[in-house]
Amino acid sequence: MSDTRQPGEQLDENGVPIPYVRGVCTFMRYEFLAAPGTIYPREVSSIVVTTLIDLVKSGALAPRQGEPLKLVDQCGGSGNIGCVLALSLPQAHVWTTDLMPVSSELARRNVAKHGLTERVDVRTGDLFHALDGLGLEEKIDAITCSPPFISSGRLTRDRAYLLDHEPREAFDAGPYGISIHQRVAKEAIPMLKPGGYLICEFGEGQAKQVETLVTRTRAYDEVVVMNDPDGIPRAVRARKAAASSVG
Repeated sequence: MSDTRQPGEQLDENGVPIPYVRGVCTFMRYEFLAAPGTIYPREVSSIVVTTLIDLVKSGALAPRQGEPLKLVDQCGGSGNIGCVLALSLPQAHVWTTDLMPVSSELARRNVAKHGLTERVDVRTGDLFHALDGLGLEEKIDAITCSPPFISSGRLTRDRAYLLDHEPREAFDAGPYGISIHQRVAKEAIPMLKPGGYLICEFGEGQAKQVETLVTRTRAYDEVVVMNDPDGIPRAVRARKAAASSVG
């Protein structure tokens, strides 16, 4: 999720984001439905998609023999990341989750729009609780997440404009802006298979904080900060160790 207006982002004469006016938004060249009540896709979040695709193409990430690649996208919003992953990786089955039912409903519409109802499963719930009862523990090959990453305080000051038309749940990440990252880093551990990957977006200036909290779990044997095409640190990539413990 972006913490600033993106270059070229357009608002109408009333300050309403154009995706809400038009009802559609483009993400990684694909068109997605957009609607008030759910954050619309930002291109900056493509880093989690390209990072995962590169892992698969390089052979660093592969499914178990005879099984699909099992992927989870947390904080999935309109389902754009989950859909692009499925469109880019035909061997994958994706679960996309969100806390808000309104977002899940929009995600289902986008899944149907792209003909992915057999390979993208939309779930509603609080992070990994959305997957309760599915028996996915230690079976997930990779988890992506584009979580809220703006501090509660900034949403009352210089980032207050974000709440004019988009839901607070999409941006508010507690007093330091990393509360969801802390949870995802730990709660991903029992879900990932050994050697599986967590790929999590963060805001500008948060690289060291997020890298540190992931490393401190002592569950990952490879923690790498990923830069966007402009050279700005924007995501962390972490591989679950063969033997891990929650710190």
